[in-house]
Amino acid sequence: MAPTRRRYLLALSGTLVATAGCLGDGERSTANETATQVSERPTVERTTFDDWVAEAERSVDRDKAVRLSNRDETDHTVSVRVVRESDGAVVHEETYDLSAGTGRREVFNTDSLDGPGNVGYEVTATMGNQSASVWFETDECHGGGTVEVSDGELVAYSAIC
Repeated sequence: MAPTRRRYLLALSGTLVATAGCLGDGERSTANETATQVSERPTVERTTFDDWVAEAERSVDRDKAVRLSNRDETDHTVSVRVVRESDGAVVHEETYDLSAGTGRREVFNTDSLDGPGNVGYEVTATMGNQSASVWFETDECHGGGTVEVSDGELVAYSAIC
């Protein structure tokens, strides 16, 4: 069956209806007119994770704790030494008897010390012939130092952003 004139007209009218809103906005312009439209968008300050970290490293947070825990099934004796990086001063040195299964406990806090700006500290812990060290700063990016005994091993760590 050959296409009829009616089918062509139906197809054409369907196409015109479907594209009627897309073909123009009703306004006519001449070839001599130039349209210049500047879109003014508000300036949005974009920050990245690296920007956030840089800001956190510049911000002072003196409240940093040094914590001890014994997750082992036996008692242990751990010595902790905290040294201020800027002048090498020993700001805390103590030996602790940790009962088996002792949860985290704070043994020192840098908030008790005075000092300008961010200050770095090194925590060194010893247990028998083992030692572990961790370094942290008094900025918003670092956590304090944590020393743990687990499965007979001495481990020191600090959170960082």
